[in-house]
Amino acid sequence: MSAALAGPDADPLLGDRQLGFSFAMSHLLGIAFARHLTQVPHIAELDFESLVRLVSPATQQYLTVTMTDEN
Repeated sequence: MSAALAGPDADPLLGDRQLGFSFAMSHLLGIAFARHLTQVPHIAELDFESLVRLVSPATQQYLTVTMTDEN
C-alpha cells in the first residue's frame, strides 16, 4: 500500500511503519476528499491552521503504529 501512495522508494524509508503510514495517508486523503470534493460544510469552512491543529494529533498517532502492532 505504501508504494502506491508514496512510490516504490518509500518502503525502505518507512521500515516497519508502513501500516501507520497507510493509516495516516488514508485519513489525510479522506479529509482532502471531504474538504475539497464533497465540500462537507464544517470541514470545508475551517481555516487551514485550524484544520491542521485538529487533524495533526490523529495523524501523528497513526505514524507511531508499526507492523508489529497489528498482531
